[in-house]
Amino acid sequence: VGMEQKLYHKYDVYEHSLRTCDIAEDSVKLVALLHDIGKVRTDMGNGHFYGHDIIGAQMTQEILKRLRFSKQEIEKASRLVRNHMFY
Repeated sequence: VGMEQKLYHKYDVYEHSLRTCDIAEDSVKLVALLHDIGKVRTDMGNGHFYGHDIIGAQMTQEILKRLRFSKQEIEKASRLVRNHMFY
């Protein structure tokens, strides 16, 4: 919460994630919420979060397994988090 993003985003990570969820369809709201979760573990202190997509996908898998999502749902969600930088 309150982690700044310098270059590409107008909002901090928390506000960006909430705004992303606001515009997302129900089927992708969870992924929208999780898509930048890896930034917590890749903060370089300079507004860059290199590899946050990869780390975020791993974190998404762990979280959804704990919440007992199906294998298919976990794979789909983690794939979307992993590849969100390409869209």
